[in-house]
Amino acid sequence: MDWIRIEDLEVQAIIGTLPHERLAPQKLIITAELGGDFRAAGLADDFTLTFDYSAAEQLIHDFTADSRYQLLEALAENLAKELLAVKYIRSVRLRISKPGAARIARLISIEIERTAENL
Repeated sequence: MDWIRIEDLEVQAIIGTLPHERLAPQKLIITAELGGDFRAAGLADDFTLTFDYSAAEQLIHDFTADSRYQLLEALAENLAKELLAVKYIRSVRLRISKPGAARIARLISIEIERTAENL
């Protein structure tokens, strides 16, 4: 499995279960590892044999910014499903961090891994 990583993408989104969390967007930090077999693209030096990681970055940003989930778990599941629909992406690891969620720690985050086979 080959991986392309999009690290520390910052997005403002409405997320949370508390009433004050539903009033204004909060900062989320997303790292996405997108897996597949990118060997053919590398050997041929051919962009058409892999996915456009700039488009994937935009998809992550826009999907998250437009979302209104209560739970990080729900955001992660649905974002993974969107990414796995992209041609050439067969596996997704997502870490979504919410810096404002913790009272003592620097941040709270969730990390999931999903494959196209377990959709």
